[in-house]
Amino acid sequence: MAKSQKRILSAQTVTVMAVLLALNIIVGFIPSVGIPPYVEMGFGFIVTAFAASILGPILAPILWMVGDLISFYLQGGGYFFPGFTLSAAVAALIYALFLYQKPKTLKQIVLAVLFVTIIVNLGLNSLWIRIMFDRAWGVFMGVRLIKNIISLPVNVFILYFLFKQPTVKRLMDKVEKMVG
Repeated sequence: MAKSQKRILSAQTVTVMAVLLALNIIVGFIPSVGIPPYVEMGFGFIVTAFAASILGPILAPILWMVGDLISFYLQGGGYFFPGFTLSAAVAALIYALFLYQKPKTLKQIVLAVLFVTIIVNLGLNSLWIRIMFDRAWGVFMGVRLIKNIISLPVNVFILYFLFKQPTVKRLMDKVEKMVG
């Protein structure tokens, strides 16, 4: 059996995925800061980046799609739109491409956050808002652009700071060894 198949089937990997999924759901209950429904700043990117750096570009997007669906049903209310589930998977994929089995350098983190900001936040999520609310781009893009210009360096700083903490590094090393 191939190494990747063993990793997917291991009890340790499933356990780590369950813990990360639970953490993602819990963080989803922390109130976002912003101007609903067009602009929100939350903390989910932290868990997404950590999960993607541990699980990689196959498992992280799948888990984040499942997590998005579970979170929607647990939180109740609001609008369900499958595009946001796709956005969750794409964000996890981007973080994994830049952080999985790679050094967590400032360059890697900047690139990951930059691509998530451009492709997911400003691209896909803006498209989903446009489709859902049938609003002209000019109604919400200015505010979204400002929010993302502000949040990009903040998100980079937070991730870089967390990935460089000795306690976090030790924990990440242990978890990465567990999942293979």
